[in-house]
Amino acid sequence: MNAPLREVKLHQLTHYYQENGISCDNFNCNHILRCTELANGRPLMNGAEAHLGTHYGEIAKILVLSLDTGGDAENINVRTEKIEAIVYETENQHMKGTIDILFDLFSNYHLNKIDVLKHFSMTNAAKCSAADNNADKLP
Repeated sequence: MNAPLREVKLHQLTHYYQENGISCDNFNCNHILRCTELANGRPLMNGAEAHLGTHYGEIAKILVLSLDTGGDAENINVRTEKIEAIVYETENQHMKGTIDILFDLFSNYHLNKIDVLKHFSMTNAAKCSAADNNADKLP
């Protein structure tokens, strides 16, 4: 019997993060010196790994690309636990909008607004960023 899609993707992503030195548990990106230089003394943070819903692929394969780093440096398992623990009344407007869109996409499956978080994946456009709350981005 084939492994569930989530397990296959979890293995692939974990391997990719480790192979490329960008896992949260062993961050060693080969671009760190250049990024540090471009930051001009601004502190850097390495962001979260992907969220991979615990029921990803059972209904559909939906990936949300977030335009940030995902906050704290969290490995894929911690990130998934954190995302799946979000409540709809969250103050994070990005996540509230994401929940609304997912709820519409999964409307035929009668999932509530929180259960949809278990059926999608989310990654971030950036793995690293400056950590000084300045609105400009590093090249």
